[in-house]
Amino acid sequence: MMELEVIGPFSWISASGDAPARIFDVPESRKCGVYLFTLPTAEGNLIYWVGQTSQPLRARIVTHSREFLAGTYNILDMAKLREGHRTVLWQGLWWRKKSPDRYEEYLLSAGEVTPHTLTQLRSTHIFMVPTPKNRRFLARVEASIVNTLYANPDVGPILDQGYHLAPRWETEDPVQIRLNGPSFRGLPCVFYV
Repeated sequence: MMELEVIGPFSWISASGDAPARIFDVPESRKCGVYLFTLPTAEGNLIYWVGQTSQPLRARIVTHSREFLAGTYNILDMAKLREGHRTVLWQGLWWRKKSPDRYEEYLLSAGEVTPHTLTQLRSTHIFMVPTPKNRRFLARVEASIVNTLYANPDVGPILDQGYHLAPRWETEDPVQIRLNGPSFRGLPCVFYV
């Protein structure tokens, strides 16, 4: 069994004096691994985004920041998400065939969308699971977490659909993982990748 430590929470943008440390200010952000964008709820940490990076996490978060602010990603209603309901306030331009046509729509509505984007970034708690810098292993961990969450009817609908996942190949031996640290709704602390 491989034991991995969950580190966090960290904030994206400090919303208040009692917010977690900003991800950009902590040494852990210089590591690679799997990361989770979550929203704290009464029932526990609700994952709404799973990612993996073989570069320092801080570099990946800079890219995500740029894409969120450019209208590329979906923007969610954080109040409804806290209640367990996914409501998209802005359907991002990511992988949309009509993205060039919709970019004008985004420019015209950016004044309305941006406050919701900032609310989402301020509300997000980021957790990190540092791993060895092995792209195949990172992809397997990400795929296992996403597929586990998708299979759970209480939390699966919260995630975006259409992740490009690379789960374990039949030629690869399964690896049992134990996550040590904070827990997350719908994600067991022990699973296989």
